[in-house]
Amino acid sequence: KATLQAILHNYSDFSISTIDSFFNKVLRSFSKELKLQIGYDIELDQNEVLKEITEMLFKDLSKDEELRKYIEDFIMMKISEDKGWDIERDIMKLGEEIFKERYWEKKFQIEESGFHQEISDSREKIKILLNDINNIINHFEAYLNKIGDDAERVMKQFKLEVDDFANKEKGVGGFLIYKIRNKKDYELKTLVLKAYDSSDGWYTKTSKKKELISKALDGGLYELLKNAVEYIRNESIKYYSAKELKNTLYTLGIFEDLILKLNEYRKANKRILQSDVNNILQSLISTDNSPFIYEKIGSNFKNILIDEFQDTSTFQWKN
Repeated sequence: KATLQAILHNYSDFSISTIDSFFNKVLRSFSKELKLQIGYDIELDQNEVLKEITEMLFKDLSKDEELRKYIEDFIMMKISEDKGWDIERDIMKLGEEIFKERYWEKKFQIEESGFHQEISDSREKIKILLNDINNIINHFEAYLNKIGDDAERVMKQFKLEVDDFANKEKGVGGFLIYKIRNKKDYELKTLVLKAYDSSDGWYTKTSKKKELISKALDGGLYELLKNAVEYIRNESIKYYSAKELKNTLYTLGIFEDLILKLNEYRKANKRILQSDVNNILQSLISTDNSPFIYEKIGSNFKNILIDEFQDTSTFQWKN
C-alpha cells in the first residue's frame, strides 16, 4: 500500500518506457546538433526499406556504367552455375546486414583504427579476391576429378566395375567414380572411411572378385583412395569456405551502393530507421560529451531497471 501510494503521489518521478523510446527521446534532444531533418519519423519496417533501396539501385544502373557491368558479371556467374539470373534476392539477403549492429560495430572499429577502406569499398579488390577463390575451388575439384579418372583406369585394367565393390554406389567404388568426380560430393561417410582403414571395406565376404580387387588395391587403387581422403581432410575447409564466400562476394560489391541509397531514402522521406538511432548515439557518446548529453536530456534518474535484459543489444547497453 505504501509503495503504491508513493508511486501515485509522485508519478512524475516514475518513468516507464521501452529502451527504443528512451533513446528516441534522447536523439530528438540532439536533432539540431546532429543536423537531423525537422519533423523526421522513425521507420520500423526495415524489409520494406531494403526492398525500396534495392529498386532505387536497379533504376540507377543506366547512369552508372561500372556498376551495370559489375551486376552483369554477377548475373552471368549465377547463370553459369545454374542458379538462375535473379540477383535481387541475393542483394536483399546480404543487404539485411546494413541494419545489424555487427556490421556497424566492425565499421566503427575499422574507422577508429585509422583504416577507412574495407573490402566492400572496392569492386576491384573483390574481383581480385574472386579470382583467388575460383582458383581454390577449381584446383580442389580438378585434383579429385583426376583421382576419379585414375581410379577408373585402374579398375578397367583389372576388369572391375563399381558394382563389384562392397555397397556398390554408396561404397568406395561409387565414391571414387561417381561422387568425387561426377557429383562433386566430398562427404567422407562411414563406408569410405572403413575402406580407408581396412581392405575389408572394399569387398563383401562372398565376393567372387575378392582376389581381383586385392590386386587392384596393390596396383594403385588404395593409394588413390588414401590420397583422396587425406586431401579432403586437409583442404575441404578451405574449399567449402571459398564456395560460401563466392555466394556473397558479388553482393558485397554492391554494399556501399546500398548504403548510399539508404541515405538518399532517409533524406527524401524524412525518416531514420530504428537501427540508426543506436548507431547515431553510439558515434555521438564519449566521455567528453557526457555532461552535455545529461544536460540535454534534462531528467534525473536515480535507479534504472531493465526488464527482459537478454534482449538488450550491444549498442543499447553501451549507450
